[in-house]
Amino acid sequence: MSEKTVQECIRLEKYLSKYELWADMVPKSSHYKNLRSAFSRKEWDIIKKAVYKKDGYKCSICGVENVRLEAHEEWKYNYKKFVQKLVAINTLCFYCHQNKHLGHAFILADEGKLDRERLLSYWSVINNKPLESSRDYFIKVLRLWELRNNFDWIIVDNKDKEITKEVEFSNILELITNKFEES
Repeated sequence: MSEKTVQECIRLEKYLSKYELWADMVPKSSHYKNLRSAFSRKEWDIIKKAVYKKDGYKCSICGVENVRLEAHEEWKYNYKKFVQKLVAINTLCFYCHQNKHLGHAFILADEGKLDRERLLSYWSVINNKPLESSRDYFIKVLRLWELRNNFDWIIVDNKDKEITKEVEFSNILELITNKFEES
């Protein structure tokens, strides 16, 4: 891919990351290559419980408590090596998590399984932005996602080990408890 494409990705990522809640959508090639698929249900439940405890049993974005919580994987993209690296797993409430997975959320909304207006309103409130500004935001999110889809990503955990069925359970627990070396 061209240097121009890489620079556009970096520019968009920098712009979007200024939002408290933003849809950092993973490339198509990374769909279903997440941690949840690399672990047994029992192991994933242990991971989720550790994440919830780490975050004080509240959403790490909006701070809401006493709601159903979900674990969300955060990724960092290296545009020189085309490596998608796991950097955190955070606790999110339902609407923050759906906003992170905006493409999937819109599919659910189209199927009548999610209230699109509530989703958008939630984004607006968390970011303290008028709902009208969401159009420009969504265009930028989709543009970044389209550009990222042009690359073949290598997906790695916090120890730079490729995420496969053999992901080290202990590596992920270290990530959650912040006992790993940051790179």
